[in-house]
Amino acid sequence: VNNERGEQVILFLRLELHQQEWKIVDVNVEGISLVVTARGVFDEEINRTGLDAFLQHLTEQNNQAATNHE
Repeated sequence: VNNERGEQVILFLRLELHQQEWKIVDVNVEGISLVVTARGVFDEEINRTGLDAFLQHLTEQNNQAATNHE
C-alpha cells in the first residue's frame, strides 16, 4: 500500500478461517506487529492496574465502541 505521501509501505495481514469466515488476526506494518505491540501495552497496564481492572477497562471500551457504531 501507499502512505499519504505516496511512499510504499509493506503491509501483511494474517488471516485465519473461523466458521467459514476469514478473520484478520494480526496486522504487520513495516515489520511491526499490532498483536506483539498490543501485548506489550496490555502487559504494562495489567502490571500497573491488575487483571480485573484491565478487563473492566476493555469491557467499557468495547461497550462504548459498540454504542458509537449504532
